[in-house]
Amino acid sequence: MKFNWDNFKQSNVARIFIAYAVVAFGMMQIFDYLLPIIEAPLWVAQTLTLLLFLGFPISLLVGWVTQRPFLSPENEIEEIDPGYAHTLSRQKLILMGLASSALFGFLGFVSMPYLLDQASFNSANNFGDSEAQQAATRRGVRTEVNLGETGTHTFFGFKTEVAIAPDGTKFAYIKHTDLGGEIYIRDLLTLDSDRRLATFTGPTSGKLSFSEDAEWIIYLDNLSMMRVRVEGGAPQVVMPSNVDVSSMYASEQEFYYTTRDSRQLARIGPSNGGEPEILTNGEGGLGFYWPRLLPGGSHMLITSSNAPFSVTTTGKVELLNLNTLEREVLIESAFNAQYARSGHVIFSRDAAIWAVPFDLESLEITGGQVPVVLEVETEQRRGAAIYSFSESGRLIYLRGGAIGSDDGGWSLTKFGRDGVRRTVDLESQLYGHLALSPNESEMAVTIYENGNTSDVWLWDLNRDILGRRTFGGTASRPVWSSDGRHIIYRVNDSAEPKNSGLWTIQANGSSQPMQIFETDFAWPRTVSPSNELVFTLTGEDGDQAYVLDLNRSELEPREEISTQATRFELAPSLGFNVMATVSPNGHWLAYVSQETGNNEVYVRPWPDTESGKWQVSIGGGTAPLWSKTTNEIFYYSARQQWSVSYEEGQMESDERPSYLEFERPDLLASIGSVANPNTINYWQHISETDEFITITASASDQTDIVQSALDQQVSLVVVDDWFSEISSIAVSDQDQ
Repeated sequence: MKFNWDNFKQSNVARIFIAYAVVAFGMMQIFDYLLPIIEAPLWVAQTLTLLLFLGFPISLLVGWVTQRPFLSPENEIEEIDPGYAHTLSRQKLILMGLASSALFGFLGFVSMPYLLDQASFNSANNFGDSEAQQAATRRGVRTEVNLGETGTHTFFGFKTEVAIAPDGTKFAYIKHTDLGGEIYIRDLLTLDSDRRLATFTGPTSGKLSFSEDAEWIIYLDNLSMMRVRVEGGAPQVVMPSNVDVSSMYASEQEFYYTTRDSRQLARIGPSNGGEPEILTNGEGGLGFYWPRLLPGGSHMLITSSNAPFSVTTTGKVELLNLNTLEREVLIESAFNAQYARSGHVIFSRDAAIWAVPFDLESLEITGGQVPVVLEVETEQRRGAAIYSFSESGRLIYLRGGAIGSDDGGWSLTKFGRDGVRRTVDLESQLYGHLALSPNESEMAVTIYENGNTSDVWLWDLNRDILGRRTFGGTASRPVWSSDGRHIIYRVNDSAEPKNSGLWTIQANGSSQPMQIFETDFAWPRTVSPSNELVFTLTGEDGDQAYVLDLNRSELEPREEISTQATRFELAPSLGFNVMATVSPNGHWLAYVSQETGNNEVYVRPWPDTESGKWQVSIGGGTAPLWSKTTNEIFYYSARQQWSVSYEEGQMESDERPSYLEFERPDLLASIGSVANPNTINYWQHISETDEFITITASASDQTDIVQSALDQQVSLVVVDDWFSEISSIAVSDQDQ
């Protein structure tokens, strides 16, 4: 029987075909919008679509079976045509069902892209433009590299620093210690163990980078620019004693750095005969940080800021012409920028890595600024972002957030020989440099504000009350005169260099501060019972030890340091870790030296330091203290407190003992102190109550040891083909 189109249009099969297609298509659109929002897995979408496909031929079959005979216009049954469903052959019905299913399936695949692409399904509602969707398909392969426990920087708080070689085959990182750190190198192409290359001391250290030929690792060691070969060997001094903590870059023949005193950008190399050349003028109180040379060597990216401890919030990325020394601002509210061979300037903002297209020929930005890696550990004072990338586009970074902000602080904690902690009833702040008064009733302490300013305060131990003694925001490191009437402290005033030096003020606050003498980089250490101030002074030859008689002229100002203080030999190399203290009877001087490679506590006779020397600690030690009531020396090592008993030897003719005999160290307590050069001395001993006071990072009496150990494990993220990834995200206007 021939095909009757009019009868087909009135059949159940036709009605079901049209209705099912419309309803199913609408349901797939709903699935396409709703399933990614509720984060449904891909198999849910696949299952629902498959059910729709299978239901289509089944619905046609149901329509065919239930088809009734057609009615005539007079509502009478037509005898000549029993119905289309009954006249259509089974073979034709199957062919029609298969053809309709194929057509409908094709429409389903087109309308639901997540069936073809898992990435598109997951990102359908996270990206709004084609470039972002394309970026997801170009995402670089990510792996993790575990470093174990690396500690934290003693003041800035980041867990490590990293630098990757130009070819991306190896990287260097830092493990922090109480008073410095160790530099390690790892080869990404082998399974060899990490190798230790060098050690350093002090908070103004680290800042790793590879030389352009990848033969050297450049770093800071206690204000000095150093370098060491990647194979190992003895470190070499490149630039001594005047390099800022966030400031150096090494090109093939020249070194760029920021001066620590004025924070101006300087250059040293063959072009200036090996003498430092200042490249910026610092008008308006600006300082300059994070220099990075652009390809070609004629221009440099630098960060400018008028607040040295708020670089992340006040910084701007500038372009410096090294020929004319002219500068122009490239990026506002940004810091720590460098150029990538993908054609982008990579910079930091908040705790993320950003990229912006940059044309090297015109030296202009050619596109929008885009965040490319979120959650990167970033120090919020000086702008140290823990990441590095190679010339081939391999990125390595430390996952984390913003650290070192103005929030939080440290606690003052008391504990006894039983190791039980007792929190002091004072708010958490950035405490440092504890100094106990001779009568043990008061404690002089430095309190830092925002990491940029600090003053000396007095803590009444009986009433737990703090009283401020200095107000200039430049004072730190107090020590007491032997009679307890005066406090001697250090002033570092970069705005008015003439104010820098050693000052004194009456402890009860009844006098104005008075400068003892003017000098840079003086560090008060201890005052002997006979009122002699022991301090160290940083100069061209490194740090040297001096003694100043505070009894002369009752602390009146003098003109020259050479007429006031006497230099004496204490250790081969001095620095932040000296921590010298004279014994209560005035016969001995305990101090710390790293002359054997590790920090150890030593004792010499006082004031004749050349007449003897004894080692007190075993296996490392810092921060020595003398007991006033027992023959004991206390010291700190590896987050533990130790005690060493001693006996004084035979008396000399002048009623002075001639030598000391020490017992083996005994473990006293295990209280983790905030031990760094900005807290020295970070603990004191009260003889009357036989208890200790120290600066701790947490006031909690209970510590989850397992969780603490897990938190200390550091893993770096390695991203391969990162340049392709950022090129698909940060697109130049010229490529659109």
